[in-house]
Amino acid sequence: MQRSKPYLAAISLFGIAAALFVALFIHMTWFESSVTERARNVPDCHPVENISLQVTEDESAPAGVRRTYSWIMEDVTSANSTLAFYLVHQYTEVYFGDKLMYSLNRSPDSLIGRGPGSCWVTVPVYPADSGKEVRVVLTPVYEAVRNRPTDFQIGPLHSLFTNLLQDNLFQLTLSSLCIVVGAVIMLMQGWLLISHKTRSREMFYLGSSTLLMGVWQLTDNRFTPFMFPGHIKALSYISLSALFLVSIPFALYLASKFSDMGSLPLILTSMVISLTVIAALTLQLLGISDLRENLILAHLSILLLIIVTLVLALFRTARRKTSYSKQALGFSLLLAAGVGIDLISYYIRGNSAEVGFTLLAVLIYTSLLFALNLRSTNRMAFTDEQTGLFNKSRWNLLMRQEQQDTEPVAVMMLDLNRLKVTNDTLGHEAGDRMILSFVNILRNVISPAHVICRWGGDEFTVLVTPARRETLEGYLQGIRAAVDAYNQSGGTPPIYYAAGYAFSEDYPGLTRRELLRKADEQMYQDKKAWYKEQGESRE
Repeated sequence: MQRSKPYLAAISLFGIAAALFVALFIHMTWFESSVTERARNVPDCHPVENISLQVTEDESAPAGVRRTYSWIMEDVTSANSTLAFYLVHQYTEVYFGDKLMYSLNRSPDSLIGRGPGSCWVTVPVYPADSGKEVRVVLTPVYEAVRNRPTDFQIGPLHSLFTNLLQDNLFQLTLSSLCIVVGAVIMLMQGWLLISHKTRSREMFYLGSSTLLMGVWQLTDNRFTPFMFPGHIKALSYISLSALFLVSIPFALYLASKFSDMGSLPLILTSMVISLTVIAALTLQLLGISDLRENLILAHLSILLLIIVTLVLALFRTARRKTSYSKQALGFSLLLAAGVGIDLISYYIRGNSAEVGFTLLAVLIYTSLLFALNLRSTNRMAFTDEQTGLFNKSRWNLLMRQEQQDTEPVAVMMLDLNRLKVTNDTLGHEAGDRMILSFVNILRNVISPAHVICRWGGDEFTVLVTPARRETLEGYLQGIRAAVDAYNQSGGTPPIYYAAGYAFSEDYPGLTRRELLRKADEQMYQDKKAWYKEQGESRE
């Protein structure tokens, strides 16, 4: 059904307004600022300088080395200062002089995982600490973080919070959106499955992978462990587990888009990745090897999925085997670009800070696919499979209006004659040809602005709003002329039909349902008269 011109105009105006809002947002965020002058500077975190580093080989250490940083504490003028630094899977001890001020070590009750996770160490600093020697002893747990540099900062804790929020806002926003979008897709798809409006589970896979992607990044940035210092180990292992798992539902989603043997490579890919994840998690649970030590396997799983999808999509696109191949190819290129940028950034920088292009690619793709899938599902729920017209479910929704329309409305009812005789004598294929030929006539005569529904097997309804009498008469004459032309041209089987309509101006105060009953009564009288004229009994 085509939308009315006022509706399309309203949508267009909204689009313009939304585009102007986005343009204003981008401009104000990136190009506008206010000039601020302060009589006193607001204290900010600043890096510690003149640090000496001593690396000691120690066979008793998990990675065989301990790193000791030392410096003389600067003059501290504020009681609100804090020494802060970020650690990735390293035990630590912080000394002011000979006094131990902070320690992070493995709990003797810990059963799973050697690494303590990624965390912020924050130690309050007072004026009395000025001039003291500060020693920070770091013990890397894994070989991958053995030579990881550490930056130390001093300043107010609220300043560190503000800086972290600003630096991680991109990741936090995208990861939160991924979690919300993924959860919404899973809930919507679950509802569609329960209500039997679809049998497909592909969007459930896509939603779960998007959710896992968001969980991975939300727990992997530097801001989250700052906000939840008591759960740093849990955050770290949740993040790693989500990263390992995220490729599996993506592979199943892509496999579900191919209905033939083309899905087999993707199914096998999902099985390979699943076995890899099972092995990694089993080793983690048994305490043999931590997920952090096998991180390369998660990266390779993502790359494997991208490569298989790219090859499959290119091959099938070249052979024109399926329309989805181009879509899969576009997704693969989009995901490959995001993953490529993020992996290069990770291995160059040595951390996942500011990693977010994969999230952006997945979020764009998932949102577009969900919108298209929802539209397709809605269309299928209200579309007659044989004719492509709206079905009775859609018609019933249009008839729910109990108040009288503010504009004139007309309801038409049409019914094929002799369809049963045609099916019995010529076969159901001939009956189907009669139905489809009549549907083509209706489509050619009736404006796309008005609704045509297949109300029953051989019954059709038309809703005309706003309606004019000349429009209705024109439709009835057009259908009659088109049917006569079809029959005279030798169309087989010939088409005979009955029609009736009800115009709201002829029946003031009636609802749409009541107009439908009036149209049905008229159609019944027309059918009765036709059979009487033919000297036949009704089917």
